[in-house]
Amino acid sequence: MVHCKSNEDAKEIAKQIEGQIDVHEYRILFSSREFKKTRVEYFIEHEFEIEKPITA
Repeated sequence: MVHCKSNEDAKEIAKQIEGQIDVHEYRILFSSREFKKTRVEYFIEHEFEIEKPITA
């Protein structure tokens, strides 16, 4: 996967990769739209407490 600002840039990178790995038949898949990027929160501190005392 490569990320480029233009299709021409992506094609140029594909040509460079083609020369390095000796593959001459390939297809390039371009995105038709860009989705909003959001940061993934794996651990949300306020949702749990670490080492919370257990009361009986």
